[in-house]
Amino acid sequence: MDASWAESYDNLTDLKAHSALAVEGSFTRIIDESKIKTVPITDFEFTVDEVINDPAGTLKEGTRITVRQTGGSVDGVLHQISDDPLFKISENAVLFLKEPEPGLFYVIGGPSGRFEVINGRVTPFDAEGTKFEGTLEDFIAAVKGS
Repeated sequence: MDASWAESYDNLTDLKAHSALAVEGSFTRIIDESKIKTVPITDFEFTVDEVINDPAGTLKEGTRITVRQTGGSVDGVLHQISDDPLFKISENAVLFLKEPEPGLFYVIGGPSGRFEVINGRVTPFDAEGTKFEGTLEDFIAAVKGS
């Protein structure tokens, strides 16, 4: 599957300004796989380890949220967007999120709102998105300072 992203972000200031929250944590399980019309979607449970930006003050560490992503298995066939593959269980990430309805979140800008965290280091998932490479602590400070 391919997607044309209506929004794409290449800096932390814009990501922060256009998201409702930014969190760090990991994907713990698949909650549901279904379709909206003919488009497969997957709802993942994401456990928040650190709240990076939450102007509304609604989340705290340890909260489990539902993150919806386009793609999923349909009749035993995996469908996913080529530049935004499905999250993996146990994957550690930083996500910039919107909440279109209470309790349901999605990553803004597709892959540009998603960062990998491996061994305490943060890297952008999207090579064309925000440029950053450093520790999680450096990333958090950069988001808070943007």
